[in-house]
Amino acid sequence: MKRRISAIGVLITLAAVGFTQAGCGAAPKRPPDIVTKEVKVAVAVSCVPDDLGPAPAYRVADPLKALRQARDGPTRYRLAVAALIERTPRLEALEGVFAVCRGAPSLNDVLNARR
Repeated sequence: MKRRISAIGVLITLAAVGFTQAGCGAAPKRPPDIVTKEVKVAVAVSCVPDDLGPAPAYRVADPLKALRQARDGPTRYRLAVAALIERTPRLEALEGVFAVCRGAPSLNDVLNARR
């Protein structure tokens, strides 16, 4: 009985090794093709300079409201002139930024130039 069990065990072991080795005899798979493609991606670039900064705190936050509440014409005139003088530097800086942004190439111009 012992010989039969060991003989059967040897046959099973040899069959298992044979099956596993039969898989190794198959043709090896070809590695997948690696394709590199260039993809053009538009990157948004701000035309606003970093040194522009936030809007300043004006002495009169709402000039229209102040003009409506003014008691007479000369007071309204002084408020209007003060608001204009106070806001002119910021408006000039913003006009410079708008001019640069208007002159900046569009996204289509940038993409067409790369082709």
